[in-house]
Amino acid sequence: MTASHPSGYNTSIPPGASVNFGFSGTSRPGTNGLPTAFTLNGSVCAAA
Repeated sequence: MTASHPSGYNTSIPPGASVNFGFSGTSRPGTNGLPTAFTLNGSVCAAA
């Protein structure tokens, strides 16, 4: 996944400010299987 912004939206973040973003996604049955491996910030994650 890559987070991006529309042109001109939150392109400048002043010092001490913060920016939040949300995620909206869809999945069709049968198209997205379980992941075999994934990472977060470069670290490998494991299923519990």
